[in-house]
Amino acid sequence: MNNVAIITPFFNTENYIEKCIENILSQKDISLQYFLVDDGSTDKSSALARFYQKKDKRVTLIRTHNQGQGLARNIGIKLADAEYIYFMDSDDYLETEYTLSALYDFAEHNKLDICSPMVLMKYFDNPLECIPCLPCKSQFIKFPIIKKYGLLQPNISSGQDGVFSHLVLTRCTRIGMSNQARFFYTSKRDGSTFLKHLKMHDKAFSIIKSHYSFILEYYDKNNLWKDNALRLLKFMEKETFPNRLRPHFKYFTKEQKVFCIIYLKSIIDKAISFLDNDKKDFLMPNLLDISKLNNYNISNISDEYLNNIIYNDYIIKHISNDNIVNEFGVICKLSL
Repeated sequence: MNNVAIITPFFNTENYIEKCIENILSQKDISLQYFLVDDGSTDKSSALARFYQKKDKRVTLIRTHNQGQGLARNIGIKLADAEYIYFMDSDDYLETEYTLSALYDFAEHNKLDICSPMVLMKYFDNPLECIPCLPCKSQFIKFPIIKKYGLLQPNISSGQDGVFSHLVLTRCTRIGMSNQARFFYTSKRDGSTFLKHLKMHDKAFSIIKSHYSFILEYYDKNNLWKDNALRLLKFMEKETFPNRLRPHFKYFTKEQKVFCIIYLKSIIDKAISFLDNDKKDFLMPNLLDISKLNNYNISNISDEYLNNIIYNDYIIKHISNDNIVNEFGVICKLSL
C-alpha cells in the first residue's frame, strides 16, 4: 500500500499543471499514487497529463466531462489505495521535495487523523469540536476514515471542499499542523472557481442551501448533532457568512435577504437545541438575538439590522483549549 494518494482535478490549466505534476512526482522519502482527473479540458492540459502518465507509472489519468471539482475528486477517492489521501489543485505546489514526507511523518508520529502544512494559526486556535473546516490544501487525511464513513465531496459548484472538510472533522479525534511543511496557493488565477462565483450574486443563496442540505442530511443520518452543534455554528461564522454571503448580500433584494435569514435561523435554532446549557454560554448575544426572532419579526426589520446580522464577525466566543503548540507544529484534540 502507498503512503499517500494525491488527487488533482484540472480544467484548462495548461499554464500551471506541468509545474504541479513535476512538483508531486519529485517528492522524496514517500510512496505515492497520483490521480490526475481531467474535467473536460479543451486546452493542452490533458496532453500534458497524458505525457506524465506514459512517463511515470505512479500517474493515472482519468477523463470526465466537466462535472465539477467535487465529483472529479470523488473519482480519485474511489480508486485510491493508500494510508492517506491529499487533494492538490493543478495551479498549486509544495515548497520542497520533502513536504509530503514531512506531513506523513508528523501525522504518523502524533497519530493524527488530518495533518496540514503551515497555514494561518486561526484554523487551529480552537478545541477540535469547534474547528469548522480546513482549506483544501490542509486536508492530508487518514484514508481509512473516509472509507469507513463513506465520505465523498458534494456535487456543488463552489465550496464543496469546505463542506467535505467539515464532515471529515466530525469523525476526527486528533488533527495537527506541521511547521516543516509549506504549500503555495495560486489565489487569483483567471478562471478560478472561487473568483468566478464572487460575481455570481444570483447563485449565492442556492449554493448556501446546497451546502447545508448536504451537511444536514449527513448529520441527521448519522446522529451527529449533539457532538457537533458548535462546529456547525462555527462553520456558519467562518465559512458561510464571510465567503458565501457577504460578497453578495448587498445585491440581494429585501425579500431575498429576509428569506436567507429565515433559512439560516432555522439551522441556528436546531443547532442551539442540541447544546447543553454550559455550551450555550459560548454563544454571543447577537446569535441568541437571532434565535429569538420569529419569521414575522424578520420580515419587518430594517435592512440595517439584517446587515448587522450578516456582517458581525463573531457569533461564538473564543473557547480555551488543550491544544499542543511547539516548534514542530500544532496538535488539536477534543477538549469539551
